[in-house]
Amino acid sequence: MLAFPYVSRILGATGMGKYNFANSIVSYFLMIAALGINTYAVREGARIRDDRKKFSNFANQIFSYNVVSTVVSYVLLFFCLAIFKNLQDYKTAILIFSVQVFFTTIGIE
Repeated sequence: MLAFPYVSRILGATGMGKYNFANSIVSYFLMIAALGINTYAVREGARIRDDRKKFSNFANQIFSYNVVSTVVSYVLLFFCLAIFKNLQDYKTAILIFSVQVFFTTIGIE
């Protein structure tokens, strides 16, 4: 409640616009990294929760899928940053927000 008015006053309308634009761009790559894997993992993990060996194997597979989708998402993000020249003004903010993509990978339930 206290931080938003201060930050918006410091950044101004242009800075807040850049912040929101960069955040929206990263959210697309965040969806690519997630791919609904967490929902699938919870549903299927509940089905095999009693068999520890199967569950352990399943958890490793899900983590591997998550890592692959995150790498693909980062490759696409860097490709888009290289191709679209109009994103160069937002490059620093996009790269800072892209940390969210990494945290999606380790956020397995």
